[in-house]
Amino acid sequence: MTDSDRSGESRKKIEALEAEIRRLKKVQSDLAESEEKYRLLVENANDAIFIVQDGRVQFPNRRGRQIGRELDLNLENVPFIEYVHPADREMVIDRHLRRLRGEVLPHTYSFRIIGGNGREIRVALNAVLIQWQGRPASLNFLRDITAQKELEARLEQAQKLEFLGKMAGGMAHDFNNLLMSIRADACAIQLGTDTTARQRSMVDGILNAVSSGESMTKQLLGFARKENYQFSATDINILLDKSIKMFRPSYPGVTIQKELQNRLWHATADPVQLERVFINLMVNAGQAMPGGGTLTLATRNETVGRQRAARLGLSPGQYVQVTVADNGPGMDDATLKRVFEPFFTTKAKGHGTGLGLACSFGIVQSHRGSLSASSRPGEGTRFDIYLPVWSGKASLKTDSEAARHRKTIKISS
Repeated sequence: MTDSDRSGESRKKIEALEAEIRRLKKVQSDLAESEEKYRLLVENANDAIFIVQDGRVQFPNRRGRQIGRELDLNLENVPFIEYVHPADREMVIDRHLRRLRGEVLPHTYSFRIIGGNGREIRVALNAVLIQWQGRPASLNFLRDITAQKELEARLEQAQKLEFLGKMAGGMAHDFNNLLMSIRADACAIQLGTDTTARQRSMVDGILNAVSSGESMTKQLLGFARKENYQFSATDINILLDKSIKMFRPSYPGVTIQKELQNRLWHATADPVQLERVFINLMVNAGQAMPGGGTLTLATRNETVGRQRAARLGLSPGQYVQVTVADNGPGMDDATLKRVFEPFFTTKAKGHGTGLGLACSFGIVQSHRGSLSASSRPGEGTRFDIYLPVWSGKASLKTDSEAARHRKTIKISS
């Protein structure tokens, strides 16, 4: 082989080597680009993404780390399962172990997580079996569905209360007609010339019972949202002070703590109806603290964004928030879920109709607002009201005679 042939062969080898180097660089570049795309996809996902192996969470993405911070999770030193709600823990462990054994299970299921700070959320987990560093592991996609579950619960409650409201309204009308007939007959007996004193006394008892029944039907009609409302720009701070004056004499052992915001926005409200709500909530708190306690009343201006509005069943916008909270014994979850149901009461027989909170709920709903309750045993109870801000004109008006003669607080905006 001549020197020229050897030189040509060397050039070919060099060219081939350069081509291979370019190919490898291209592969490396493509791989790096692909890894960057997947990294961006994983890091910017709305779901928490992480690997679980040997009970430990590894390589959580940005959302996973965010949830960890919000719940104060110490995942480096504490196994993830320790943060699963005790009532759900056995189910989560069972599913994880069965998946590692290769059993075919539904990919997605939900459970509750309790953070190191005591905050509880509900999550949906989608887990896929993988091999990680030569050993079985699971790739997990976790989504916080707390707001979704709260909204579903509110919709379910609203539908149930709407049905109960319609039924209660129909019953109230029929019962009211019956009471009118009883009152008319009782009055005729009372006015009779041959009526004895004992009979008149008995008729007085009948008329008192009729009056109580009429009061109950009025509450039922209020719950059914069949009352007339007269809306105006209302200063909630002033209305709360008025309600306190009516509440305080009956519950002298209750300390009232006010946290009222200055320059509070005017709310769109019927003051007469809303005063009923405030007094109902205060009385409910007072009855929960028979030995005395603290009743906290707070107001604040709130701009409610889309996500929170959806959770509360409101339209996004500006609201006046009113909080009525007590430090009484609180309620368990079963009681809390039924707190706005008509005729549901925890009081002894003869000491309550179970209509106060139900009527309050109906009144606030008629204001296109929101009334919600939160409570835990031993931690008191809190009611939060959201009322739309006055926009310069009432969204609902009435021209009934009852409304014309109703006392209404008018405040210029």
